[in-house]
Amino acid sequence: MDRAADLWTLVSNLKNAAYDEQVHILQALGDKLINDCRIEVFGVTIEPLWVEAYCYDETHFPDYNTHRSRKQKNRFGQMYFHERGYGGVDICLSNSEDFCLSFLLKATLANGRFLTQTQLPRVLLSTGKTKADFEHLEDILHPANARHTICHTTRVNLAKPCYSDTPLTSFALDAIPKYDFRFARKSIRENVRAYLLAYMAAHPDCTEQECRAECRRVFGWVPNLVRTWVHN
Repeated sequence: MDRAADLWTLVSNLKNAAYDEQVHILQALGDKLINDCRIEVFGVTIEPLWVEAYCYDETHFPDYNTHRSRKQKNRFGQMYFHERGYGGVDICLSNSEDFCLSFLLKATLANGRFLTQTQLPRVLLSTGKTKADFEHLEDILHPANARHTICHTTRVNLAKPCYSDTPLTSFALDAIPKYDFRFARKSIRENVRAYLLAYMAAHPDCTEQECRAECRRVFGWVPNLVRTWVHN
């Protein structure tokens, strides 16, 4: 099964799934966008590193953080440029007029250059193409084999409380120390804590300094709470 067909099948299973399974499917879709897909648009190759799921189904998944734009419906595999908010670009994965589903490209590599959510649309539009040009493109998802280590966490800077504690972000853990992910530090704090606790369990004699070094190696940053986690 090709990568787009695999995504389509997961999306088709979303509507009738129970809540826990819906979350699992949304995470799986995010994982596949990062590891199994690259985006090719007008000479720009986009490799997702951090994606956030936004889904709105009035009956089955009423996430009001979703823009609920018509461009988030039944446009599987096409781009959606944000019409409000911070600005950004999503990949729509909805395959029906019955629900919205898109994934925000929060952090990417575009032709090898690291870009955040608001930088990506500026780089794309610098090609001379318009938003409409990009949004009309089809078949932009191509096979990849990135092999990142994927983790999940909550989404960043939500406007509404619904699903705010649900881990609908997929991100490439191994990319975190390599690029400027300062926007994500609040969201991944619990990931850092869980990793550090597991590290200390495996290395019971480790010092605070060693724990800090391990945090910096894996996450590229050391939270202020590390001392509390180590000594409690």
